[in-house]
Amino acid sequence: MDIIRKYRKLDWFDFLEFVEKELEGEPTCKVYFEIMDEICVRKLESISEGATYKLKAPCLDLLKRFEQRVSKDDSYATKEEIEEFKALVKSITKR
Repeated sequence: MDIIRKYRKLDWFDFLEFVEKELEGEPTCKVYFEIMDEICVRKLESISEGATYKLKAPCLDLLKRFEQRVSKDDSYATKEEIEEFKALVKSITKR
């Protein structure tokens, strides 16, 4: 299985800037999962507590935006997708 990481070459601040651009308008559910997957991989690659800490704020912001988008349109994501997204955020934030 090949894993395609379209954000891999971006440094942290470029990644955050790119995330903001991706979330403008009304992105698809897939975009949220791609961003969250990249954050999870960056956590796995990180060995420092500081790096793990800096991932929390973007995760929580992404969750907030995702929940707002879901609240606007019930058919935006399935119940399973919503639960999976929350579980991914929880794995990073330990909340």
